[in-house]
Amino acid sequence: MPDFYFGLGIDKNLHIADSLADAGEPSPLVRLPKLGERYGAVGNLIGKAEYCLPEPRSSQLLRSGEGVVSASDCEKKANQLSLAPELLRQTYGKLGAVAICCDSPESVTAFAALLHAYNEDIRVIAAVPLGAEAPDGADDFVEVSDGNRERMMREVKSSDGLDVGPRSGAALFAAVKIAGEKKLKGKNVVAILADQK
Repeated sequence: MPDFYFGLGIDKNLHIADSLADAGEPSPLVRLPKLGERYGAVGNLIGKAEYCLPEPRSSQLLRSGEGVVSASDCEKKANQLSLAPELLRQTYGKLGAVAICCDSPESVTAFAALLHAYNEDIRVIAAVPLGAEAPDGADDFVEVSDGNRERMMREVKSSDGLDVGPRSGAALFAAVKIAGEKKLKGKNVVAILADQK
């Protein structure tokens, strides 16, 4: 096992759930095979169900005695300290790309920096509103209209049974846009599902 996984607590027996009902973790990875098939994914399209946590990671950090911090600083710290290593642990390091809604450029920059520190080949795709620029550190970005975001929310509910909100819809749109690329064949492509409808 490469040295850069030292300390992640990777467990070879962890799995990616076939549905939320099968999930055993508070922020599980859930397969999205029907959505992936619909959009020609060559890898495994997966949703990281962040919205299953009892409260956002940033809220947990705000109450952890770290003093007063801004929301963007807190989100940045949450992504740096927990989300990126958790994704690596849950996929056993087999991660090709991650699509994340760009609520704050700082949070995506921090998230990308940590993932790239473990493996520079992992692609971080930022889902941004129309006319916005990619945040620093992201490998690419996908502009997402309100219509496309809402379409993805409907499609993932009808295809794979997940009832997600607008941030998740944006991340899913970015994920399906790149999931058909040949270099992602056989790899895990994860969309961060940060909110529920």
